[in-house]
Amino acid sequence: MRNLQKFNENVENGKMRKFAITTKSESSDYYMYFIEHPQKPTRDELNTFLQEHANDKDGDEVYEYVEIIQEIIRFDKIPRKVTYLPGEIEPGDTVEYIKRVPTKTKERFQDIPIYGVWDGTKVEFDDDEKMVVRSTKYLRKCKI
Repeated sequence: MRNLQKFNENVENGKMRKFAITTKSESSDYYMYFIEHPQKPTRDELNTFLQEHANDKDGDEVYEYVEIIQEIIRFDKIPRKVTYLPGEIEPGDTVEYIKRVPTKTKERFQDIPIYGVWDGTKVEFDDDEKMVVRSTKYLRKCKI
């Protein structure tokens, strides 16, 4: 990580780009690294990074070579598999709440499901705002 920190010190506007680096070792094994860098890293910078962080090395000898440098534009989240259950919500039940979050895109809001456990009078969610819902009217009983 020290090499990456050296790369990061030269950032002017604080905007870091994310890259996936795929390497291949002499034994035909593939390794993947995720790094942040202000621009596409050069081969020399990546070789310096591999000197310290390579998985396939012996002392100062590195047996990995960079195959692919791919910039990561966005991460897609894999949604949770949720099964909705019939019946009244009872204490101890896992529940889902649909939280409306404002966006800066054409769609003004995005619906994000959050999950918690109903304690009989309320559910406290473990989101950034520590949201509390006190009515089952807005909740769905579910199993994750």
